[in-house]
Amino acid sequence: MGELLEHAKRELLLVGYTLNDEEPRKEDRMMSDCLLSLVDHFESQGHSADSGSYCLDVFRWLARHEPLTKLTGADDEWRDMGDGIFQNKRYHLVFKSEEPFNGKAYLVQYQIFRSPDGHLKVAEDYPVPITFPYEPILNIPTKVIDLSEEEWQEVEKKFG
Repeated sequence: MGELLEHAKRELLLVGYTLNDEEPRKEDRMMSDCLLSLVDHFESQGHSADSGSYCLDVFRWLARHEPLTKLTGADDEWRDMGDGIFQNKRYHLVFKSEEPFNGKAYLVQYQIFRSPDGHLKVAEDYPVPITFPYEPILNIPTKVIDLSEEEWQEVEKKFG
């Protein structure tokens, strides 16, 4: 057993996995088996520090269904979801439809709104228009948008 696999087992034990057939939860056992299998396979490839780092970076993007290059908006990038809604095949958070931007593409993301008295609301499926070529900016923190009372009421109506 390699050094990386031993490290992975040690770290998984530290976060509460038991790594044996007596795993208290089936999901925990499935996850530990999956993670150890990935680590074992990665270690067996014999990467150097440079190639391993590159491989992990690219794998992370691919495994999360994220694009490696800018989206073009070309017709073959779209999947028809029905009801006039199209989803980008290369990046699952990009859509286009007649609403809300007259057939133009938009990114669906989470947005956090703050009322004048400090209450927060997380709005899912908050559309932001985009133009092509588009390079997704991934894993950036969402800023909090301060709203007037009137704007807060609109957000309450729209997102509940």
